[in-house]
Formats: sequence, structure tokens, C-alpha cells
Amino acid sequence: MAILVTAYAGMSASGYLLPVGALLVSAALVWLGQWRLVVVSLAAANLLSEVLMDTVLGIGDGLGRTKLDIAGVLLLTNFVCGGPLMTVIALPLLAAFRWSKELRRWFQSHETAAATELA
Repeated sequence: MAILVTAYAGMSASGYLLPVGALLVSAALVWLGQWRLVVVSLAAANLLSEVLMDTVLGIGDGLGRTKLDIAGVLLLTNFVCGGPLMTVIALPLLAAFRWSKELRRWFQSHETAAATELA
């Protein structure tokens, strides 16, 4: 659903097509049960860049003109890692990876199956 909403925004602002790609990759990796570390890293980087960007914009007045440069880099990082909708999904996703036994079993079963196919 997040992919469709972001893709719809990308029709009028092509900059939103990059987060669509990151969301598609994340969704595909979760669906396939592959590369758990990549999915967790994308979600964590997205969430961290959003929190840091909000912090810099909120209390970074002492930074002067570099405040906007730092916020711009953090915004680009956020977009590369999935954009604003990934930020909304990231915390529940990270919590599910941490505490959900079903999600852990999902990735373990698919990674085991992939390893036996290679052998």
C-alpha cells in the first residue's frame, strides 16, 4: 500500500520514484525472506535519518547556514532508504524483526531453503 501511495505522488513529483524503488526492494526481500540484514539496515537508516533531520531542523540554530546542508543530506538519505512512508513503517517493522517469532522463522526457513538449493 505504501508503494502505491508513494508511486502516486511520484506521478507529479518524480523525486518520489526513488523511494518507490527502495520500498519495492524492501517489500520483495521481506516477501522472499531473503537478506534480512538489508531490510533491517534500510529501515534503521531511514528512521535514524528522519530523527536526525528533525533534530537538526528543530534545535540546530547554532549550526548557522550548514544547518540546511546537513538537513538536505539527511533528507536525501531518507529518500534513498524509502522516504516518508518507510519512516512510518520502519518502527513497527524493526520491532517485528526484534520480537516476532513468526517473522524470524519466515526468514530462517527461506534462508535455509536457499542454502540447500545452492548445495
